[in-house]
Amino acid sequence: MPQKDIAAMERAINRIEQAISERYTQLGKELLDLAETNQQVIDQLLDELIHLRKELADNQGERSCQRCSAFNRSDSRFCTRCGYELEGGVYETTH
Repeated sequence: MPQKDIAAMERAINRIEQAISERYTQLGKELLDLAETNQQVIDQLLDELIHLRKELADNQGERSCQRCSAFNRSDSRFCTRCGYELEGGVYETTH
């Protein structure tokens, strides 16, 4: 095979590899933008959900665990999810 044909093929290969690389780069940027946009929306929804759950717990006389954020009855001494001892609160005691 003549040297000229080899050089032309190498240039074509380099051109195609460059085009593929550029496409992957563009795709990566688009996916990152999409992920960041979706994450912002998800974060806003989570903030709203947390706010509403706290408001509901307050209205039901519940309080959240300092360790895992689970909601517990106001008379609970320990978290029903993780067992962490809750601070404050009114505990029923039997003697």
